[in-house]
Amino acid sequence: MKAAIYLRVSTEDQNESNQLGACQKFCEARGWAIVHVYKDQLSAYQVDVERLHYETCKQAARQGTFQHIVIWAIDRWTRQGAAALMQDMNDLARWGVQLHSVRESFLDAFNIEGELGEILRRFIAEMMAWQAQLESIKLSERVKAAYTRKRETGDLDNWGRPALELDREAVKAKYAELESLRKTAEHFGCSYQTVRRLLQNGQPEGAPEDCIISPPDSLS
Repeated sequence: MKAAIYLRVSTEDQNESNQLGACQKFCEARGWAIVHVYKDQLSAYQVDVERLHYETCKQAARQGTFQHIVIWAIDRWTRQGAAALMQDMNDLARWGVQLHSVRESFLDAFNIEGELGEILRRFIAEMMAWQAQLESIKLSERVKAAYTRKRETGDLDNWGRPALELDREAVKAKYAELESLRKTAEHFGCSYQTVRRLLQNGQPEGAPEDCIISPPDSLS
């Protein structure tokens, strides 16, 4: 069996050799011959950028160059959520290729061949999308209910949470540590769009609009 290794490392990352070594040992333990190592090197502050070697790896998989792709962790392959991951795994399965994660061994459970595997992966993707939609609906309902209570008691002057003062360097440092927009946003208590804007545009300190809950349109 032939395998490829895909690495996504940042220009600030000091653990590239550790990741590569772990992936190599993973392949050796299974008797797979490593035919290529693909590596995208990006700054930790770069978001939503094209990954040339990621696309090249998928193209090689489509051409049948190897049967396995080994990654150190799922977030090195995609940071777009479960739906995107399952879609990629379905594409790879159609090309006769399996995706494996050194850190998340449970990923192997989704490498089921044939129609059953595709159905399972589609089901997982749809369930995750449904869960996200449900959480969004629940949040909207809670906001509307809270606004209604405030309006009935005449206490709208205190509506919303206080404006956030965000230090760009602190946000950059935390993003470099977590390598996730959403986790960084959760840490600072604001939206991931705010984090993205700070990283990309260098917005000065202040209180971004999306850090303040506005009255629901249907109730304003």
